[in-house]
Amino acid sequence: MYNKKWKAWEAPSYEESLLIWCREPFNRENPQALYMLADDALSRVERGKGTAEAVWQMEKAADLGLAQAALAMGQMFQHGWAVHRSGRMARRWYEKAASLGSQEAAAFLAELGKARKRRACLACGAVALAVVLGAGAWTLLRNQNPEGVLVHEDTELLTPVTLDEFTQALQDLVAQYDDAMVVSGQRSTNRLLLRFEGSGIDLSDFPAAVVIADESNYLVVQFETEEEAQRCLESLRVMESVRFADLDEYGFTTGAAAANHTTSGVPYVSPYTGDLYYSWGVEFLGLDQLAAWLKNQPTEPVTVAVLDTGVEPCDENRDCILPGFDVTDPAGNGWADHDGHGTHVAGTVIDCTWGLDVSILPVKVFADEYTSDSYVIQGLQYAIQSGADVINMSLGGNCRETQPDETCGSLIDDFIQEALNQGIVVVAAAGNGDDLGNPVDTRLCCPAHLGDCIVVGACDSESLAGYFSNYGDSVDVAAPGVDVISYFPGGTLQSLDGTSMAAPHISALAAMLKLYLPDKTPGQLEKYIKDYCVDRGNHARYGEGIPWAAFFAGD
Repeated sequence: MYNKKWKAWEAPSYEESLLIWCREPFNRENPQALYMLADDALSRVERGKGTAEAVWQMEKAADLGLAQAALAMGQMFQHGWAVHRSGRMARRWYEKAASLGSQEAAAFLAELGKARKRRACLACGAVALAVVLGAGAWTLLRNQNPEGVLVHEDTELLTPVTLDEFTQALQDLVAQYDDAMVVSGQRSTNRLLLRFEGSGIDLSDFPAAVVIADESNYLVVQFETEEEAQRCLESLRVMESVRFADLDEYGFTTGAAAANHTTSGVPYVSPYTGDLYYSWGVEFLGLDQLAAWLKNQPTEPVTVAVLDTGVEPCDENRDCILPGFDVTDPAGNGWADHDGHGTHVAGTVIDCTWGLDVSILPVKVFADEYTSDSYVIQGLQYAIQSGADVINMSLGGNCRETQPDETCGSLIDDFIQEALNQGIVVVAAAGNGDDLGNPVDTRLCCPAHLGDCIVVGACDSESLAGYFSNYGDSVDVAAPGVDVISYFPGGTLQSLDGTSMAAPHISALAAMLKLYLPDKTPGQLEKYIKDYCVDRGNHARYGEGIPWAAFFAGD
């Protein structure tokens, strides 16, 4: 059970022989065996790290009627251990535990009630304080510098209050410092991205030109010279309080391996839904069978944020696309797409979920054909703040050289983890190889190297891995990514190849599961998807295999 004092999960020291017995096939429906396996696993890992299997086992034990497991599920949701923090879900599990006979559940429910009252009192106090301070004083409070951010006397410190203001400040930096040489990667941005822990950070020894800081301890630090930027970076990397620091880099690719012929062909009319679908992946993955089943089930709306080149609506899909966000133009709404990649990716999600309550939130993080770490971070922040349920990142590779025993890393990883902690499913393309199109290990590719999001490789209609599709331990599943037809700017259709085309098929599947299972965590939904895969062997290319969505509909 959870120990609030030590902020850790505590479990008895189970004998290994007992755990081996619990893992026997005949114990797959034994709630006590499932509980012990989950309890032991949760006590051995850090918060939120590699816990999907344990959460699944604990939930199954609770669903099978074990009061102790239901109580544990309540604790996990109350304290955000292995799942996202949710008082509503904690209360639901405590009530189930009480109905199953747990006497401890009543005490935990009372604790939740007291916490709710404290929050209500604090909210009332905040309102009263705002009235006393007055509008002018309140504005002054909001615009104070983030606590503890110290800068050089010659540095301009900007402290935007809203994401729009932060984005505008970043755009001003880009316009001032990033010429064609910088954007092409021939010259450094001289710009650092960092995030720190604790009450503050001291940058007063480094004469940066501008520092942009937000309340989440995220800083953008612009220098005039590469030498000053590197000197600061070397110092930051040895500070214990700095979670991540690196140069802001250009060089992401949109991730399409090939652009094939424009087509007006329609490959599939479903006998299950009666709807017309452009992607052959709908039939191949059984998504239409799942859609037909979902149309007769109670569901909740789902939003899929597409971080890409923008999404241009057409008459056919306009009602499915929400006004979004443009990192490159704070006045935009994400509906401009001069490349076509984002429109194609979003179109696949729309195509796969046709007739269901799934909306696209366009988040434009590309300026024409290029983007940067800072742009992607802004896009992730917007998607998180907007309450997206699923984030699709068909961002290709941004592959970086590392040592043989290392993976690449980026501050983007930190914000992806933040999204996961908020209960958002994140789906990433595995990437399309190196400059010559030869597949590479995903450990070299950000964000495809991450183990916590769903990383998708590409396959063709014969279930063979795409010749371009990256491989590695982080690949979770494979999906259609060869000759995929979808929407394109100008109201046309286009056929494209790439892991970028595979990822939205899985984002669509995750969205469909989220419709029916809104309270499941990203780790649980990932496990469900991987559990219902057809194993293709070669896990480095296919992960757990190719999902068959019709299994979820009971077919």
